[in-house]
Amino acid sequence: MDLSKTLGSISAYFFRKPAYRRPNIGDDLRQIVQSEDFENKTKATAPFLVAGILAWPIYWIYRGTEWHKYHVLSGQNHGAADTYDRYYVFLKIKLINYTYTKD
Repeated sequence: MDLSKTLGSISAYFFRKPAYRRPNIGDDLRQIVQSEDFENKTKATAPFLVAGILAWPIYWIYRGTEWHKYHVLSGQNHGAADTYDRYYVFLKIKLINYTYTKD
């Protein structure tokens, strides 16, 4: 009886299903970030990382200010100023046509 109990516990140990362990992504990430290899590579690429992080926001802020600088003042806002500019151009064209076709 003692031998069968021992064999049963041994077979249960070797043929058991492994318990499902949920992946711990935070712990895995911590191990990667705190590794010496990661720190060395981060120190080597720090200027490029900072430039990359700042590049897109600065670029889009510049694009936004540039767009408003030229488009609002030139009548591209489709408001009253735009209508006035179109009417002014229309009158200029009419005047030019009138002066050339007056003969």
